[in-house]
Amino acid sequence: MDTPQIQTRDDLLFALTLAAELEHSLSCQYLFAAYSLKKNPEEGLTWPQAVLVQEWTTVLTEIARQEMEHLGLANNLLTAIGGAPHFRRPNFPQPAGAYGIALRAELEPLSLTALDRFIAYEKPEEPASHEDGVPVDLQYRSIHDLYRQIEEAFTRMDEATLFIGPPEAQVDNDVMHQERVGDTRNYGVKLFRVTDRASALRAVEQIIEEGEGAPEPTDR
Repeated sequence: MDTPQIQTRDDLLFALTLAAELEHSLSCQYLFAAYSLKKNPEEGLTWPQAVLVQEWTTVLTEIARQEMEHLGLANNLLTAIGGAPHFRRPNFPQPAGAYGIALRAELEPLSLTALDRFIAYEKPEEPASHEDGVPVDLQYRSIHDLYRQIEEAFTRMDEATLFIGPPEAQVDNDVMHQERVGDTRNYGVKLFRVTDRASALRAVEQIIEEGEGAPEPTDR
């Protein structure tokens, strides 16, 4: 790793805010792609095609749901160190470099172009260039790099003075009102409270392992 971008609490707050916006953006992009697909024979599909497309829709919505989980964990990390939850994001489209990485953010129907971009988002490392090949001055080489630098900051900074956020600001599965949706698994979302270094590192590692920069291929 090069010289760390994250040196202070303010740097870490900024990086986590960036991560929250990125997770929010990814969730929207996956949902848009999922619900752009045709659903039934009345829209020109054969029944076998409709079954296959439903499988694609399921995969995309499951990934979107996981990005929502990551948004929740990023916000738990933010509030743990004294920041405020962050649910804002800029409007689409966003150019390459907008989130400190080389990939643009755009709402578009599922296509080979969109699929290539989704795959690039999930890569452990992405070259520091625009999608059109033009080099750019980027803050992070990839989503993997962003989260690894966040992880390094939580490892290095003084625990006693870093975790100053109120514990009651944390959100976990117990407060997600699962009885209202009739699913005791919270649709597979795994949120937990972040109150110290160990739980912060666990949250970052969970995000990395579930997709953003996992070192080995995942089911996604």
